[in-house]
Amino acid sequence: MDQETRQLLNFDAAIALLEQFAHTQAGRTRLASLEPLQDFQRLEARLKRQQEGLRFVSDNSRISFAHLEDPRPLLDKLGERGSVLEPGEFLDLAEILKAGQHLRKSFSKDDWPLLAEWTRPVESPHGLIEEIGRTFDPNGEVREQAHPQLAKVRRQALKSRKEVQKHLERLLKKKSDSVIQDAYVTNRNGRFVIPVKTERQSSLPGVVHGASSSGATVFVEPMSAVDLNNSFIYYQEREQELIRQILAGLSDRLREEIENLRLLADLIARVDALMAACQYAEKYRCVLPAFEQEGRLDLHQARHPLLISSLGGDQVVPIDIRLSRQENGMVISGPNTGGKTVALKTVGLLALMAQCGLPVPAENAVFPHFRAVLADIGDHQSIAQHLSTFSAHVLRIRSMMEALREDSRRPTLILLDEIGTGTDPVHGAAMAIAVIDHFRKRPALVLATTHHQSVKVFAAGQQGLVNACVELDPKTQAPTYRIRYGLSGGSSGLEVARRLGLSEDIIDQARGLMKETDRQAEQYLQHLRRELEESRRAKEEAQAHSDRMKQAKSELEERHSRQLAAQQKEFEQSLEKWAREFKRQGGRYLKSLKDRFESAKARRELEQKQAALKEAFRRQVRHQRGKEEEEESQRSSGLREGDWVSHQLFGKKGKVLEVGNGEARVDFEGKRMTCPVDQLRAAEDQPEKKRKLPKNVSLRASPAQVSPELNLIGQRVDEAVSEADKYLDQAALSEMREVRIIHGHGTGRLKKAVAEFLQGHPHVRSYKSEGGATKVRLRD
Repeated sequence: MDQETRQLLNFDAAIALLEQFAHTQAGRTRLASLEPLQDFQRLEARLKRQQEGLRFVSDNSRISFAHLEDPRPLLDKLGERGSVLEPGEFLDLAEILKAGQHLRKSFSKDDWPLLAEWTRPVESPHGLIEEIGRTFDPNGEVREQAHPQLAKVRRQALKSRKEVQKHLERLLKKKSDSVIQDAYVTNRNGRFVIPVKTERQSSLPGVVHGASSSGATVFVEPMSAVDLNNSFIYYQEREQELIRQILAGLSDRLREEIENLRLLADLIARVDALMAACQYAEKYRCVLPAFEQEGRLDLHQARHPLLISSLGGDQVVPIDIRLSRQENGMVISGPNTGGKTVALKTVGLLALMAQCGLPVPAENAVFPHFRAVLADIGDHQSIAQHLSTFSAHVLRIRSMMEALREDSRRPTLILLDEIGTGTDPVHGAAMAIAVIDHFRKRPALVLATTHHQSVKVFAAGQQGLVNACVELDPKTQAPTYRIRYGLSGGSSGLEVARRLGLSEDIIDQARGLMKETDRQAEQYLQHLRRELEESRRAKEEAQAHSDRMKQAKSELEERHSRQLAAQQKEFEQSLEKWAREFKRQGGRYLKSLKDRFESAKARRELEQKQAALKEAFRRQVRHQRGKEEEEESQRSSGLREGDWVSHQLFGKKGKVLEVGNGEARVDFEGKRMTCPVDQLRAAEDQPEKKRKLPKNVSLRASPAQVSPELNLIGQRVDEAVSEADKYLDQAALSEMREVRIIHGHGTGRLKKAVAEFLQGHPHVRSYKSEGGATKVRLRD
């Protein structure tokens, strides 16, 4: 990447925004090393993997590495021969190994083949996580089962500690307050001692292990406690020796897996960088770019990421930049502070990010595969190098031309800001035209900003060059930051100066000094801009009207759906109420029967009759509804020229102009539309039969709305049987072939009741008990 372009377009600052979403230092380092890819196959592969990552994030919870330490220093230490890791470092490595396991489970080959390919070279170190878990507790302490002698040594150390402490406590009780400074046992240099007043040191023979800061106290190890202290220290040292053996052995075990661990660390860095790009895309409302090797440049609603970060997404005005395959240059003009430079920087930065395989803040982004991006933006004057603004621009343009001397079929993106400034306007404009023309003859796409009128005229007369402008609001004279195509913009220098508070006398004098031809050209341009603005507003109003019509259609369809759902609910409630009454009356009749078998037979007959009546009633309602819809359709198809109609969706009334081929051309209050006849109904001005809907309407249930399982666990027998009856009706209407009724084991009463209920049921072909559930096959 050209380093000056990198700096001019703030590439590093944009990548730093992206790095904020990474959790690991390795992930941030990986993002910081991104460069635009020249190999198109590698770029395509990276974009496909990024696309898979975006789908993964939208379908799953995010993968976070925030709890992981950077594994690279640990692996560098482990790579040193004979090195021994500390307990906390082992626990950190265990978390890294667990993260690797999680990644392998998350990226299944079937669902995420490209992400799974990353995990393929990384083997799971067999038993290492378990071994670390057996060796250390969560606080990093070595567990006693890590070595067969460790538990015994620790018990001996604890016993020795208690013995020496008890011995010293007995001495404290025997000595008077005149000898003992404070009545407690403490530890100095790993040995237990008691504090003695300095002037009475001779009263307690022993080894002195230091004094207090004031000098008033000495810490004495009595001679009688030396052997006890020695025993305690021996077991302590023995414990540490065993721990060193454990740590060294486990370090050697991990060292055997060092290369695999490095692969795992690289995998975590890759995934962390990928997830950071996905979260960046979500926050900055990004899209994944598309590339055409010899294609067009098309940015829709593009925004500069640094502006989003500093101003907030809602405050940044998006831009559209389009160059077709037949166009290789654009000249952007317009007033200062209008957004020309920001437009160039946005295009250049997004092109670099896209070629790194990153999402870009836009609604749509299509780029050619650029060989390079070269920019001349801003003031490069240098006092130290004795360079004026114009000289610095010339040197920069010369270096850009030299970079294009290499023969390449791929285009280079050339960004030229305020080309031709800093010298005589006539000379500057001529040079600007020559430079733009020079770059266009190479494989390049040129975007240039200018204030020179002759450059705008040149662009208007060249095939493949597009004029565009940024403008001020005609009422407020404030910049709109939007780009308009097909028209050059006025510099509006005097208007900008007035808005910034320059004296009106100076403004009037400057206007008087302008040539008449210049004033006429400026007035003509303003007239054209007003015409263009009016055309744009008319287009936006038409689009807004179309959007309102679509919204009205959607609302009416939704209202219609709610009405149908309410009618269906009312019908189901009425049917259920009738079924309960039928069952209640049938229950009374069954109770009156004394014979057990006669009662069972009657129960089945009643259930069959109930189900048959339900289905017959539903068929009748469906038939009635179909008949009414057919009548309604016939009424619609009977429309004739001159009829007054009402549009079902939009609620507008109009007069039929033509009818044919299932469509009608209608005049709605002066606006003529062609509509399907099934969306039109006769208006109230002519006779019509009011549509009568049945009080209860049946809608065929969708299979997706009926679960393949019914869970009856926890219900009483009568409730469960009623619920099962209703469920089988719904399943039969949904044309399901097989369902499961879950009743559990329990006492068996619910299972038995379900079996009795299913026996002879009109919807049931067969059933089979399977443990705590019964599988039911339904009739066709």
